[in-house]
Amino acid sequence: MKKIEVSKIIMPIHASDGAGVKLKRSIGVEPNYFDPFLMLDEFGSENSEDYIAGFPPHPHRGIETVTYMLAGEFEHKDSTGGEGRMSAGDVQWMKTGSGIIHSEMPEKTEEDFTRDGYFKTGDKAKIDEDGYVSIVGRSKDMIISGGLNVYPKEVELILDDIDGVNESAVIGVPHQDLGEAVVAVVVKNETSAEITTQILIEKAKKELAGYKVPKQIIFVDALPRNTMSKVQKNVLRDTHKLTFN
Repeated sequence: MKKIEVSKIIMPIHASDGAGVKLKRSIGVEPNYFDPFLMLDEFGSENSEDYIAGFPPHPHRGIETVTYMLAGEFEHKDSTGGEGRMSAGDVQWMKTGSGIIHSEMPEKTEEDFTRDGYFKTGDKAKIDEDGYVSIVGRSKDMIISGGLNVYPKEVELILDDIDGVNESAVIGVPHQDLGEAVVAVVVKNETSAEITTQILIEKAKKELAGYKVPKQIIFVDALPRNTMSKVQKNVLRDTHKLTFN
């Protein structure tokens, strides 16, 4: 087999296209670099607001594009009457002239909207005494422990502020008595103070209500992330689901 030598590695940058779709762009970012592919983009996120706005009707750039769908669905239409739907495992090779109007829109389901047409972002928010609104976390990440709601972001902010913590991710895992128990997955900061489970829990108790204090601290070298560098809490929940069993 002929060996292929890698002559250059291009690190992707975070970019935005369409109606605010967040992506990683690997080709098309370096000046004076020419490649057979004019652009190479990667889409990947667990948060629907990163991509749900899609690519509304716009003029095609006049270049051939190849799309490979890993998961999800989207609908493609153009001004010539062509249309189709892509789902996981599908490949689309599009060859069209410059100026053709086309759109690529993610599939939106009824549960993504309220009855009066507002899109549900999946964020949880609160309003303080002065009327200011702040985002406290994602609804799918909310923990219900002993019948009480725990917003992971609130706990993470406390833990991340402790000397010796690089970052943390708070998740809920099955618990026989509580339904879900609060667990903190923590990455240490090796250049700072030494930390232990006891230190973290004691400091959390000073700042949080008892039911919000983590029942378990798990130290890891790094948190799992997707291609958009977002922490994959679904992976953490699956990895540590037997913590209390």
